[in-house]
Amino acid sequence: MSICWRTIASAAVVATSGTALCATAQAQTLLTAEAANPGSSSYIALVSFGNVTRHHAGVELQVNAGATATRSMLDGARGDLDIYTITYTATNWMAEQSQMYEAIDDAPEAAQNLRAIFSYPGGAYQMVVFEDSGIRSIEDFAGHSVFIGPAGGSAASQMAILIEGIAGLVADEDYDAISLDWGGGQQAFQDGQVDVFIRPTFIGAANIEQFGLANEIRIIGIPDDMLDNEAVAELTNLPGRSIDRVPPGTYSNQTNEDAVNALGFWLGIGASREVPEDTVYEMTRSLWENLDEFQSAGAFLRAVTPENAFNHMNMPLHPGAYRYYQEQGFDVPEELIPPEAM
Repeated sequence: MSICWRTIASAAVVATSGTALCATAQAQTLLTAEAANPGSSSYIALVSFGNVTRHHAGVELQVNAGATATRSMLDGARGDLDIYTITYTATNWMAEQSQMYEAIDDAPEAAQNLRAIFSYPGGAYQMVVFEDSGIRSIEDFAGHSVFIGPAGGSAASQMAILIEGIAGLVADEDYDAISLDWGGGQQAFQDGQVDVFIRPTFIGAANIEQFGLANEIRIIGIPDDMLDNEAVAELTNLPGRSIDRVPPGTYSNQTNEDAVNALGFWLGIGASREVPEDTVYEMTRSLWENLDEFQSAGAFLRAVTPENAFNHMNMPLHPGAYRYYQEQGFDVPEELIPPEAM
């Protein structure tokens, strides 16, 4: 049983990478939450959601940054974390005890406890190189070091599939597959220790923009003639996946003359079943009644609308979120109705 949520008499806990800064405030409910590194779409969405719930629902999110969504989902499903980032691709993997959950005996049981609040666009897997590297295609990754994401995360496994499917390059045989945390991978690329940096984040993200401030950069895309490739189709058929386009001029000193294809994705914010229904109800209400405030954190959040609230969602809603949607007349698909509400 979760012991994460509680009511506190001093709050205004701001999101940090593990440090809580407190100021005097009225009594609030404190919930633990996890997201990827600052600057990522999951971090921005979760912090913005927390700002709204703090101001309008009396619910404080203590956001721990640098987390892997697949691990956060497992902790949330077990009741060890209150609010977590959802990568819909991992839902089936957890239920099937496959991929990064293969050695997790209780993964199928835990998957039954996953509960969602709403969906949002996470962005695209953007493959970045410095122009002077000479790398112009995925085939050119051969013999180079490629940061594919944290070990055990969905990004690393999917990028290995994509690179092999398109170019026939096998991780750690034909190129060095580098698995660090997100911050470590970004620093390694900036320092020239990694030749290719792959990051799932929103298009136009600051953590890619910074690379182009002093150097020319290029976004390596999926070739048009490979969009029907078996590996690409395998990935785009996964829950939450699509093909997006990164336009030229998105970033400073970007050398692409044409838009390039990238693997796009949607994410979600979920809540442990241990978080009380009334708490999640108030959080959900505060989001939709203050949508402009939530969306002000990033242009990509403008896609969070009543019509897109359940995009790609493949787990039941939290009972508190479902109650709000039901009262407000949202068109909730039958498969998203929580068993507790039936």
